[in-house]
Amino acid sequence: MERVAVVYQSLQPEAEPLARRCVEYLDTRGFAAVLLSSWDVGPALQADGWRLVITFGGDGTILRVARWLARAAVPIVGVKMGRLGFLSELQPAQLFHGLDPYLQGDYWLDVRTMLRATTVDGPAPRHPLPTGASGLPLDRTAADELLALNDVVISRGAAGRGLHATVEVDGHELANYTADGVIVATATGSTAYSFAAGGPLLAPELPNLVVTAICPHIHGLRSLVLPPDVAVTVRVSTLTPAMLVCDGHVEVPLQDGQAATVRVAAEQTRFARRGTRGAFYRSLIDKLR
Repeated sequence: MERVAVVYQSLQPEAEPLARRCVEYLDTRGFAAVLLSSWDVGPALQADGWRLVITFGGDGTILRVARWLARAAVPIVGVKMGRLGFLSELQPAQLFHGLDPYLQGDYWLDVRTMLRATTVDGPAPRHPLPTGASGLPLDRTAADELLALNDVVISRGAAGRGLHATVEVDGHELANYTADGVIVATATGSTAYSFAAGGPLLAPELPNLVVTAICPHIHGLRSLVLPPDVAVTVRVSTLTPAMLVCDGHVEVPLQDGQAATVRVAAEQTRFARRGTRGAFYRSLIDKLR
């Protein structure tokens, strides 16, 4: 009996009841359905062996599931329970008459690029932190799991002042910013924070990276599209800890002189889609209006 995971966002009251109905429906179709909260998914939970994973929530739920499934090549079908649902495939009203084709394998795979970030220790800090100013050791455990479908953001953290950041591409200095931060996004993430910060939109299947500065102070290079085979390093100069954030979930502090290097990951996210790519693009643009 083939297994299907049904993942719901517990913070949305309407998501769990609909997810439970979906589990009952899958049982009538001969699938072994497992109900999971989005907080259940993670490295400790087996990610392979599923026919599909169906999510009930917003894009944040899908991003969490995407990181869980990154090594398993399992397609995701998102049911939109959030406000925008850029990554979702079905509306709740479509669920029970629209789900059967996906269960039968009648879909095309929308394969998306992911990012992997690693932290890089720099020279001795130019601005040593006062005793007790940080209290945030570098989280090596979290650093091992720094995968992102949307973006990797290096920002000023809780500090009120701008961050000084040097951006390098394959070891060559590209730009110096005083800004609120720097975003390294995939094509998927180009519709999210990067777009809000003034970055360009990329077709979802493109493997390129988009580097976008957040509110830079007097700088002509606001955003740049790079090929997928480069390494982007962002080094911070800061009096207070900066923050490395993947998909808005995983956070790792960066001290003065430290850096994050971001590359295209070997892992990918797969979405089960129906309809044409043109219709998908049209829907995407409509959501941005």
